[in-house]
Amino acid sequence: MINAFQEITSFEGENFNDYLAEITLFTIFEPVFTEYMDPVFCKKVVLYIVYANSVDSSKIGVGNDRRRELNKIFKDLEIPPNGQHPFDPDMGERDFYTEIVLMTNPSVVLSIERWLQHKDNRQLEYLFTLQNAYVQHQSASLKDIRKSTNEIDYDQKFKCIEYMMKLKKMIADAESELQQNDPKLKQAYEEVKTAKQKIKTLGPEAYAH
Repeated sequence: MINAFQEITSFEGENFNDYLAEITLFTIFEPVFTEYMDPVFCKKVVLYIVYANSVDSSKIGVGNDRRRELNKIFKDLEIPPNGQHPFDPDMGERDFYTEIVLMTNPSVVLSIERWLQHKDNRQLEYLFTLQNAYVQHQSASLKDIRKSTNEIDYDQKFKCIEYMMKLKKMIADAESELQQNDPKLKQAYEEVKTAKQKIKTLGPEAYAH
């Protein structure tokens, strides 16, 4: 059985979509290719999805700031945050950051779901789904959600924050359960925990140079 993550992230040739079809993974990301059409752009979106939603990815870590990690992956892949559609400028300006990182584009969401289902790890799929939902609610809580009267809807903002608190607890529980069943994740968590502890114990003199 192929390592899908390794096969996708290590590919450096041309005709990426043909390669995905060759290794029977194209149907997972077909919505992305249908949506954006441009091969170079689509490859970046596929890599973003894979890096952001794989336990094999070195770009994410257990217990880390999910939104910050997603931002870095997006930036490192040099995906433009906004602009015109690669093949259809008549569609007007697009907010690619919102479509991809905040998952407002149904084609991106569908490919993420298919990728997680392909990994065939229900616990992992559940964890990433919770984390992605947290990012979406976090984004919504920071926006000016308004009522029909154009007043800021503080009740809705507070609901987003409440959902975030619940999701944070669910994420912690899911991470804990996953770590118990996956030695690799348990080790990664311990490394993150140790690193955070070292940062806390560093004195001001550590930052003087």
